[in-house]
Amino acid sequence: MGELSEKLVSQILEYRDILSSNEVMETIKDKAQMVFPTKEYDAPTKTKKLKQNQRKWRAKNHY
Repeated sequence: MGELSEKLVSQILEYRDILSSNEVMETIKDKAQMVFPTKEYDAPTKTKKLKQNQRKWRAKNHY
């Protein structure tokens, strides 16, 4: 039993090293980027904020 667990531990460590290497992570990130493209965050401008506040205010005061 001890031998088997030692083999498993060594294999797990080996796979962990392979996965944690940058090359593999980069390819995974690239593939994920293709499937789920990230949208760049653009900070709301003053006009957007004003419009949003006006919408909130109207909704709040609408009886």
